Amino acid sequence: MSDKLIELRKKISSKRPTFLKQKCKQKKRLANKWRKPRGSDSKIKVNRKDYPKKVKTGYRGPKEVRGLSQKGMIIINVKNVEELKNIKKDKEIVCIAKVGQRKKIEIVKACKEKSLQIINLKDPSLFLKQIEDTLKTNKTEKTKKEEEKKKKSEKTEEKKKEGIESKVEEEKTEEVKDQAKKEKDKLLTQREIWN
Repeated sequence: MSDKLIELRKKISSKRPTFLKQKCKQKKRLANKWRKPRGSDSKIKVNRKDYPKKVKTGYRGPKEVRGLSQKGMIIINVKNVEELKNIKKDKEIVCIAKVGQRKKIEIVKACKEKSLQIINLKDPSLFLKQIEDTLKTNKTEKTKKEEEKKKKSEKTEEKKKEGIESKVEEEKTEEVKDQAKKEKDKLLTQREIWN
């Protein structure tokens, strides 16, 4: 019974037109989604022949199959591993909600153990493999960056030490020069006094 209804739903959806807002193709600023026409002179509102179709109940699929997957199973949104306990294999299918990567991995592994179908992923084992590879590459990149940071910090410390040492040397040379100048000045002043 449900297989026939699913086929009927496919047939209806293939004939269903795309419902768009009035003049959305003429004006770029209007979004490509449905809004009910409310204008007094609107041709879509009056169902004129050559104008886009208006949303009606006749375009809807059969009620018994509405909201089911293509195989006729009930789609259940899962946000954590605990929600998988109540799922029945034959009647329900898993849809992983918007979750972080860590939780997603946990959910996929739990589904694999219980042999549950996932509607979001085509191949869960391939998905897990890809994530493991990305995590490994991220770790290696992270360690490389940390090593580079350490090298840079060591270089900056060495430069600072060199800078401090050079400043000290410059100060010493300046002091020596100042002392030499003072001695010269003393000699000159003494000569002037004698003359």
